[in-house]
Amino acid sequence: MKDFDLWNNDKKLIEFKDISKIVCKKRQIWLCKIGENVGNELSKSNEFIRPILILNSFLGGDLILILPLTTKYSISYENFLFKLDKKIGLKFDSYVALNQIKVISKKRLLNKIINDIGVIKYREIIDKFNEYIKL
Repeated sequence: MKDFDLWNNDKKLIEFKDISKIVCKKRQIWLCKIGENVGNELSKSNEFIRPILILNSFLGGDLILILPLTTKYSISYENFLFKLDKKIGLKFDSYVALNQIKVISKKRLLNKIINDIGVIKYREIIDKFNEYIKL
């Protein structure tokens, strides 16, 4: 059973978080309070924390465009996933979930895991995302 009430309590605390000292940039991976999922959205049970990749920032960095990471691989989701090897500094091999792109407040960020995944890896993710959406 999903605990939307607990997540709502967390959101109330997040709303008043001071973000003046949080500096985040594209290509970084952070732990983030992503929240309780609805339907097939990615979330984490318990503390609602998930690693995310920052794609870009808006409004002076207060809003960030992100892709969540997951450790779960499924062949049926293969076209939506981009693998990141744990050798880049993650605890586990992980997958960027290209189908879960979203804009969030910087207030949701907890702590930085990886300072920069590198221009080449970032470009590969963007290219695969562009293939996925084919607008």
